[in-house]
Formats: sequence, structure tokens, C-alpha cells
Amino acid sequence: MDREEALKLELSELRTIIGRYDNFTFIIKGWCFTFYVGVMIIIYTKGSNLFFSWYVVSMLFFIILAFYSLEVHYRIVHGNCIERSHIIQEALMNNTNSEEPKTIRATIREEGKHGTWVFFIKFFKSLVNARVFNIYYILMVPTLLLTLVILLCKYQLSSVCSS
Repeated sequence: MDREEALKLELSELRTIIGRYDNFTFIIKGWCFTFYVGVMIIIYTKGSNLFFSWYVVSMLFFIILAFYSLEVHYRIVHGNCIERSHIIQEALMNNTNSEEPKTIRATIREEGKHGTWVFFIKFFKSLVNARVFNIYYILMVPTLLLTLVILLCKYQLSSVCSS
């Protein structure tokens, strides 16, 4: 297999991976919404117990953060594959010999050659990515507001009971 065929094969595999990672992020958001709605139903049906509500809403906030960080991780790998596919397309279009085929594992773990610090830098830069953050922001703000309302109600009830 010559270099050009190997690059075309790698590009084909990268396109498959990019589509798969798009699907992963969609599934992650779907499960996050499912958990969110489920917890809100639990709070609504068992809302009389303020301690239970506060505990559940706090856990919900951390669940949203977990889904958010998972999606950011997938977006980093997705971005590595997209960058590599652009490089391959450019090399194939210009007929240059500058790019050699790489394994898919090497593309996915692109930050590995620079150490894990590069991954953490990409991770923290991706935390404010608007495509990812907006959806979770919509979930986090009501969750935090609900937590504050529950805590205020709990504080008011305890102050009323003690006087």
C-alpha cells in the first residue's frame, strides 16, 4: 500500500470516528437531560422533605458537572480527529509528501507526545466552549437557584421553629 492509499484509508477511518464521537456527545446530553428530568420529578413528588430535596439537588449539580466533563473529554478527542483529517485532506489535495500515515490511536491521543499537561490545558480551555457549555449552563442555573431556594426555606423554617 502506498502512502496516498494509506492516507485515504486513515481519512476514511477518521470520518467514521468523527461521526461516532458526534453520536457520543448526543447520547451524553440525552442521558444528562434524562437524569435531570428524573431528579426534578423526584423532587416534585417528594418535595415536602427539605433535607432530601437539598441533598438530591446538590447531587444533581455534581451529576451535571460529570456529564459536562465527559462531553468535554469527548470533544477534545473529536477535535484531534478533525485536525488530523484537515491535515490529511490538505496533503492529499496539494500532493505533498509532508504527511505520513499515523495510527488512529496516535491521532486520538495526540497530546500524548507532549505529556498529560497538554491534555489538561485542552480540557480547561474546552470547559468554556460555547457549543458544550450552553446546554449545561441551562441545566446548572436552575439547579443552583433551586438549591438556594431550598436552603432559604430550610433556614426560614428552622428560624421559625426555634423562636
